[in-house]
Amino acid sequence: MSDPTAGDPADPLHRHDSAAIPNPSGDQAPPPPPPPPLRPPFPWVRLLYAIGFSVLAWVFFWAIVAVLAPLHYIVIAVAGHPNAEIEQMNRRAVHYLFQMLAFISGASDEKPFPLGPFPAE
Repeated sequence: MSDPTAGDPADPLHRHDSAAIPNPSGDQAPPPPPPPPLRPPFPWVRLLYAIGFSVLAWVFFWAIVAVLAPLHYIVIAVAGHPNAEIEQMNRRAVHYLFQMLAFISGASDEKPFPLGPFPAE
């Protein structure tokens, strides 16, 4: 017959392993860290910025095509040579349009004007 004081090894009240013995210093082990998220949260704010900059890029594109480009050719027809200030304005407008398209497409994280600087050149 088995010894009744030895206890059943499957019985949790009579187990004699080190996990059941409390820590003598009284310190408790820190809880395990939470599991990492399965995926990062969706960037809703960036999506809203991208939609806003898409509308602004569409308006800006048509301003370049309908106003700045014809103005450049009108000045060439009247003056006989291109105006350096209009060329610089066209160049900055194209760079700004590029910045907006880069942000919208995700190629850049830098927010364009008015949330960032207007392109210098």
